[in-house]
Amino acid sequence: LGGGDYRLPNGPLFRHVSCCPHYTAEVAIYTGLGLVSGPGAWGPGLAAAFTLANLSLTALRTRRWYAERFGEAAVRGRAAILPG
Repeated sequence: LGGGDYRLPNGPLFRHVSCCPHYTAEVAIYTGLGLVSGPGAWGPGLAAAFTLANLSLTALRTRRWYAERFGEAAVRGRAAILPG
């Protein structure tokens, strides 16, 4: 299973989000859940906010690791979690 070597991920979603498009999807899922739950349901909104905060920190650290490992040029123009 692998040779222990690391590679910069590539593919359709990785062109816009450097390392964590699955985090982007998870934030979108919780945000959608919050929106369909209605204005009186504050739990899903809090879950979405927590998920965004938690995964953003992790994604920023992962992007920093990619930049250190592969060079800043390899991740330049790619967001850590939310494409811009």
